[in-house]
Amino acid sequence: MSGTSYVTICPECRKETLLAYCNYKPYDNVSGTCLNCGFGYYTKEEKLSKKELREQQKAHRYNPKTKKFE
Repeated sequence: MSGTSYVTICPECRKETLLAYCNYKPYDNVSGTCLNCGFGYYTKEEKLSKKELREQQKAHRYNPKTKKFE
């Protein structure tokens, strides 16, 4: 396993009860659960629709034909 687990301070209840995990394979992935207040977070995977992808490419001035930002 390439990830790291650790206990840290929860951003919600400010107690050192947040069990956190991070990994970089196959992409940046993080998660955490606070055992005191129940706060949690995780990396969410998603796949854009073709329309959403074109909108993002346009918004960030990315040319898919040249594979470069303009």
